[in-house]
Amino acid sequence: GDERLSSLEKALRDEQQLSVSLRSSHELDLNAAQSEAKTLAATQEALQVALGESERRRSELEEELAESRKEAKGLEDGERRIKALTEELSVARQDLELSRA
Repeated sequence: GDERLSSLEKALRDEQQLSVSLRSSHELDLNAAQSEAKTLAATQEALQVALGESERRRSELEEELAESRKEAKGLEDGERRIKALTEELSVARQDLELSRA
């Protein structure tokens, strides 16, 4: 009877140690998963902030581009007016030369 009792006590201790070991392993896995989840959440938040910044910057650049296009159009219009006035001036000079001759 003592041998059987001793064998059962050893089996119980082995099971308890295995249970403690498994619980410890499970807690480590759980902690690692929670830590990874926190890291992923922080990464996601940082990416959302960066995306917002990127969107804001893109919008600013589009506004700058629109302004540049307006300026370029103004410059083209001005160059056309200068060309037309230069031609008009040339014609007026020729007319003046002819009227003096």
